[in-house]
Amino acid sequence: MNLVLVLATTLAVLAVVLFALSRRVRTRIGIPAGEIFYQDLGGQPFQVEVLRSSLWGISGKPDCLIRTAEGVVPLEFKRSKKAPARGGIYPNHAIQNLAYCALVEDQMRVRVSYGLVRVVSARLMLKAPPRTDVVTG
Repeated sequence: MNLVLVLATTLAVLAVVLFALSRRVRTRIGIPAGEIFYQDLGGQPFQVEVLRSSLWGISGKPDCLIRTAEGVVPLEFKRSKKAPARGGIYPNHAIQNLAYCALVEDQMRVRVSYGLVRVVSARLMLKAPPRTDVVTG
């Protein structure tokens, strides 16, 4: 009985420590607080499907989708050897992220205020340009 109590206490303390560490890392690298409900990164436990938009005629698999108080945030990790000059992101990365914003809004019918691009090698996290509402006929 004592062994079970010691193991349960140890596991509870370990869970709290790991939770605190993961929260600290997310805050440090700029990942917003919220539920990660879609992740297309190697070795992750999520089963993801390709997002498709018949409205826009595009499809894709974002690296990560996070449900926040502001809506859903698409997050892309880029492993460029060198970040672009002046601390920005490459235009193709911004365009890809904006396409994921449109895909998520169309397929999941949720609000997407912005997307994030994380350039891993440069330790840089930038919001993709703000979306503007698109009026369709």
